[in-house]
Amino acid sequence: MLLYPSSRNITCLLTVWALSGLAAGAPVTVYDNATTNNTTGSYAPNGFWPFNAFAPNEPMGDQITLNNEAPEREIVQFDVVLSSSQPVNLLTVTLAFYEIDADTWFPGDQLWATSAHNVAVDGITAVIFSVPSVVVPDSFIWVVGADSALAGLATYDAPSIGSSADFYWDHDTLGGQWYPLRFDGSPIANFGAKIVAVPEPGVIAILAVSGASMICKERVLRHRRAKPANL
Repeated sequence: MLLYPSSRNITCLLTVWALSGLAAGAPVTVYDNATTNNTTGSYAPNGFWPFNAFAPNEPMGDQITLNNEAPEREIVQFDVVLSSSQPVNLLTVTLAFYEIDADTWFPGDQLWATSAHNVAVDGITAVIFSVPSVVVPDSFIWVVGADSALAGLATYDAPSIGSSADFYWDHDTLGGQWYPLRFDGSPIANFGAKIVAVPEPGVIAILAVSGASMICKERVLRHRRAKPANL
């Protein structure tokens, strides 16, 4: 026998499907240190820290914590703010995300890496990286590298969304060592970056469908309790 769902069940099914479709969520800015408070100082007189401060093409970057009030942790876009003392073309700009090692607090496993080529920098310049839905923890380390003494990471403080440790990480490419470094003076060693993320589909979909299912069950039970008894 073919059974057709009631209008009430159809409504519940549509609710589940709708919430499942919304599970991907809209992109949200979960970290922003790129739109306000550009800084200058003795260690960054032009408002940036040059890439070749210690050695050519030595990656450096920030240890950050994303907005704890937002659940989005699947990064889809990363903007890094570079700056230069004159117009310059960077042949390659590398970007990588690292976990924070739970034992040493140094950069641990690499989560993701990419590169951009022929990047033109003329003063304050935002370089936008599309990220293929990389899931990150609340706190992690990002590093950027390029071969230039005329350009570097723009210095900003403090983040308007999220937070940043007041030091930066430098990766000695020859020795393979990581060094947490501070500026001996102003500004604070925070760099300009902006991160856009979406909710993790699996987690949000489960929550959405579970919530819709509970609503449907409650409606069914309420309907049964309200149904007149057969006399």
